[in-house]
Amino acid sequence: FDYDEKNYQPVNYPIGPCIYVLKIVDGKKISYKIGQTKNLNIRLAQHRRQLSGKIELVLYEMYEHNILLESCIHRYLTPYKKDDAKNKLGKRIVEIFESDISRIIRLIRECHKISQSPELLAIMNK
Repeated sequence: FDYDEKNYQPVNYPIGPCIYVLKIVDGKKISYKIGQTKNLNIRLAQHRRQLSGKIELVLYEMYEHNILLESCIHRYLTPYKKDDAKNKLGKRIVEIFESDISRIIRLIRECHKISQSPELLAIMNK
């Protein structure tokens, strides 16, 4: 869901497993960071210190199986991975993608459906 729609304050997100999408605008280039965390408040502060450019949280979702969902999204976005992304210290960053947000949102929805399949849940609950 869109955090503006839910009227959450930028530094007071609910604590718990979630996935998130950050829009990174660096000059004329737009890319997206897709990740998972249990504490979005801390993770956003880390990214704002480390990533270059303007950073905007465009989407996050609370989700019990956030690691599984993140893996699915990254797998299908591999062709859009930005291989030369570096942080402010010059260290290589993974999980940065040059894609459009509508593709990312559609992919999140489809990966969510896959991760909720009865067959997959049965395996995970054994």
